[in-house]
Amino acid sequence: MKKYFFIFVLFLVSCAPRIDYSKDNPIGSRKIGKNLYREAYTTYFGCATTTDVYTVYLTDSSTFRVYVGTVYYSDTQFIGTKQVDDDNILVYKTDKEKLFQKFSNKKDTVEKKIYNIPALKKEGKWE
Repeated sequence: MKKYFFIFVLFLVSCAPRIDYSKDNPIGSRKIGKNLYREAYTTYFGCATTTDVYTVYLTDSSTFRVYVGTVYYSDTQFIGTKQVDDDNILVYKTDKEKLFQKFSNKKDTVEKKIYNIPALKKEGKWE
């Protein structure tokens, strides 16, 4: 009986989703400014009992790529970007339900950060 239990546990482990933190699975890229893009990748494929995990990056595709956050498929949060001016980009994480309500005056912003594009280009950080 112990032998069958061990084989069953090995079978379950082999069926578990694999964690793949590489950027081999792009979801897409969206232009948010002049030569500036928001890229999303699937970094964890869930199965029937878990959810997919997506990572979001801010990049110009040649000089820098900066990690800005992680979103879960079943999560109620959304990572958005908005160009403040020619040199600054606002990246915010907000509640999806409040974001898409037509007459909502308040967006529940969980966190926000402003990135200075010339500083990122000078630093040349590639994550």
